[in-house]
Amino acid sequence: GRKASFLSMMKVMKVFLVFLVFYVNEIYCTEGKYCVIDHYRINDNKSHVDTEKPCRRRYCSLGNHPFVRIMTCGSQGAPECRDRSQEGNRFPKCCTEMPWCTEEQLKKMREKESAEKSKEVRNKLLNSS
Repeated sequence: GRKASFLSMMKVMKVFLVFLVFYVNEIYCTEGKYCVIDHYRINDNKSHVDTEKPCRRRYCSLGNHPFVRIMTCGSQGAPECRDRSQEGNRFPKCCTEMPWCTEEQLKKMREKESAEKSKEVRNKLLNSS
């Protein structure tokens, strides 16, 4: 009799453990909003996934309801030119209607990117102190 009750108790514990792991993993750790793009879980507004077919960039917009914001070659905010040094043929390199970037444009884009990055780092430092 004792062995049977011990086994049934173990079963209950096992089920509880599985639930606990699921709870901690799925519910607790993903408390923040996220959306899934091409099997990638995206937790912030800046990350994006670029694709070739269809030629577009997809962002996660994490307002009250997470949704995917799609940028095409003609969208507002899309790059004005194609960077030759970009890997692969994904967005915006697949936007054949866009001209190749000039050195001047590339320099501007890099400066803008680094300015945004340093601003982000500054904000993180300010918020963490």
